[in-house]
Amino acid sequence: VSMACKLYVGNLSYETSWQRLKDHFRPAGEVVHADIMQDYHGRSKGCGLVTMATPEEATRAMTELNETELDGRPIFVREDRDNSKVSVGLPAPGSRRVEGVVRPGTRAVVPPSTLAGSAKLYVGNLAYETTWQVLKDHFRQAGDVVHADILQGRDGRSKGCGLVTMGSCKEANIAIETLNDTELNGRRMFVREDREEAAVSGLPAPGARNDATVGYRGGGGGGTAT
Repeated sequence: VSMACKLYVGNLSYETSWQRLKDHFRPAGEVVHADIMQDYHGRSKGCGLVTMATPEEATRAMTELNETELDGRPIFVREDRDNSKVSVGLPAPGSRRVEGVVRPGTRAVVPPSTLAGSAKLYVGNLAYETTWQVLKDHFRQAGDVVHADILQGRDGRSKGCGLVTMGSCKEANIAIETLNDTELNGRRMFVREDREEAAVSGLPAPGARNDATVGYRGGGGGGTAT
């Protein structure tokens, strides 16, 4: 299956099953398989992977299903560019194993080459009530936080994800290693390098600076307050 057929789906409800996810994507075309990412305790991580039959159907799914509601949460859908690079969890029971997904008893290893390029981090599966200040304070455990933003829709509501810029690439790597899969406001967040600058639309948190190079993704206003 072409990499262009594989989609990452974020901001899922913990109750969403792989079957529910698969059924939700069927209006866009043939769904080859769907997985809910799980932690080592078998609990959903609030994100999943969907493989469509063709790149055209994957594109249709991103266009038609992004920000649609599933089990009470607006999901976001994008191409899965991290396949076979970053270990993200365990596949749902009964589903096929996805490349890059860790099996029980093994350790998730992130290749240094995928981490060293940026101090900017993408943080997913956030609770809607999480503010940029709470996000920033959580990441201070890993080092100096230059800024933190919560991505918002055009209605001003949180999209359940955010951006954090650390003071250095080394501190960004520490944040990925120590804060990924930690709990914040009742949800287990995931942390990875932000490789999609200007690719995902959103509005900055209130009071955040609008960075022209990042479009609507927000700026440093959230990170300057203490």
